[in-house]
Amino acid sequence: MNQGGILSICKPEGMSSAKIVAIVKRRFGFKKVGHFGTLDPFAKGLMLIGIDQGTKLSSLIMSLPKRYWAFVKLGERTDTLDPTGKVVAKSAPPWPSLEELENEAKKWVGKIEQKVPRYSAVKIKGIRLYDATRRGIDIEPPIKSVVIHSINVLSLSDNIFEIDVCCSKGTYLRTLAADMAIGMGHEGMLNRLCRLEIGKFALNNSVTVESLDEMSPDDLVKSAAWYSLTDALDEIPKVRLSERVVNKVLNGQLPMVPPMESEYVRLVSQSDDLVGLLKKGREGWEIERVFPI
Repeated sequence: MNQGGILSICKPEGMSSAKIVAIVKRRFGFKKVGHFGTLDPFAKGLMLIGIDQGTKLSSLIMSLPKRYWAFVKLGERTDTLDPTGKVVAKSAPPWPSLEELENEAKKWVGKIEQKVPRYSAVKIKGIRLYDATRRGIDIEPPIKSVVIHSINVLSLSDNIFEIDVCCSKGTYLRTLAADMAIGMGHEGMLNRLCRLEIGKFALNNSVTVESLDEMSPDDLVKSAAWYSLTDALDEIPKVRLSERVVNKVLNGQLPMVPPMESEYVRLVSQSDDLVGLLKKGREGWEIERVFPI
């Protein structure tokens, strides 16, 4: 607990990501608390919260692939591409068949180009895109490349379809929903969203916001929803160091580490505490981060 860790929590619908962070910080009095990727207030599901030195893992965790469970509504498109916005376009039946939907889903698997939604937090020329949109400032949203690893169609009922999507970081499910609808000759929007996984982290190992009120810090650390710094990165190879070498690493000295195929290497103490993270550079290993113990 001295180093902190990562907490897996289930965000309910109607609550902002910032609110979740505030609740965790207030309830347990942690010095540093930050989330690893927002979920829109209308969405629910897995959020990962970095605690104390766990916040240093932000870039690594946020780069992991994501898995979502989404409901898409055909026949209406809102300005936000989700149920919180105003309807700006409509389309009428007939609705696509299951075969047409499955064929459309296949078209979006792989590396694709997405236009960033106008209601998003992306900064352009120092201003958030959603702020510019609300103030009537005309800024063309950028196009970005993302990867859709898979889209599994789960159900189709009239103008509502349900999909399971695995994708790279930075993917906008709102844009995917609207684009799939257009591909089938309709307007459409993301109607409901639940994040199921971030890399190896899964929603079924999360705690609920309500359960936090009944947990002590010790209860939290012992729960399946808590990951120590070492456990959070257990898919990265590790090198165990002597106490003497640990102190050198914490003072910024690079230890002797054999060549490995991995881009990163964990440096751990004899008691398995994470003390450093090495990243492969042009001329060998470089210290990416240190974690005092």
